[in-house]
Amino acid sequence: SPPVITLAIGDGANDVSMIQAAHIGVGISGQEGMQAVRASDFSIAQFRFLVRLLLVHGSWAYKRVAKFILFYFYKNMMNVLTEYFFAFHTSFSGQILFADWLSLGYNAAYSSFGCIFGFCLDQDVKALTILKNPRLYEYSMYGQGFDMSKFFGWMMLALWHGSVCFFIPMYYMSFSPVRADDGEVMGHWFTGTTSFVCLILVVHLKLGVMVYSWNWLVWFGIGISLLFFFITFTMLCTYWMSTLWGWQEEMLGMSSLLFTTPKFWLCLLITPVAACIPDFCLKYMQTIYYPFPHNLLHEKELGYDENGYKKPDKGGSTVVTPN
Repeated sequence: SPPVITLAIGDGANDVSMIQAAHIGVGISGQEGMQAVRASDFSIAQFRFLVRLLLVHGSWAYKRVAKFILFYFYKNMMNVLTEYFFAFHTSFSGQILFADWLSLGYNAAYSSFGCIFGFCLDQDVKALTILKNPRLYEYSMYGQGFDMSKFFGWMMLALWHGSVCFFIPMYYMSFSPVRADDGEVMGHWFTGTTSFVCLILVVHLKLGVMVYSWNWLVWFGIGISLLFFFITFTMLCTYWMSTLWGWQEEMLGMSSLLFTTPKFWLCLLITPVAACIPDFCLKYMQTIYYPFPHNLLHEKELGYDENGYKKPDKGGSTVVTPN
């Protein structure tokens, strides 16, 4: 049976204590004043709006909050585990893997805009579909979006992604540490910065696997995060910020060294793909073999029938695409 969660709804001052005692309080703004509205968590104008508040916005909000919490734990754990792998690799010497300013911007800017726009606006199915299929509310009613098994699974993915983002750049970039064209030695900061860039790309690729409704705001959030990272990283590697201001002297010229090295770009292609292969496989298996009701209805909204074939478009095209 689902856990007991109480909801209280009222429109007058005599309902304030009931609204405050319940898990969720809903106030109706009417002719009996605004006391109930001020004491409530949510406010509606008419009682009939409660159905849409619970079934539609409640379902959306639960899935958004669940994914938001799991994703934030995941991306921070992946960042920390990468540093832990480096600590083991260097016998706990105290040396850091990432530059200080890169670590400071990771959680504040480089990996936040995409998940804010992606999760806060995400809709797995449309509102009309939810109202026609009230069973979709069972997903949130039984807490299927967030539990200890899901949390443990996400931490395992963070462990895998962190290990890939560390070991592939560490051993691939240090395999031939001297550039053949000019003899430039690619040292510790070269490898650590490559690992950090791979970390940023894996986080956004994982975000793309989770988002259902892609719109221009989601693309804008992901684009602004990546653009802001590469701009600030390039600025950090300039003389007037790294040396003259003394922000990160070891990063001087690092951007030009990385951007002119073919191995760097090849590593940016190999590492995110290798890291997210389990995510793609798990997503495929869950959607195809163990689907939730919202997975089936989402595919139906995209135009796929029960056999997994794309329905003809309105123009009468007979071309079908297997799922």
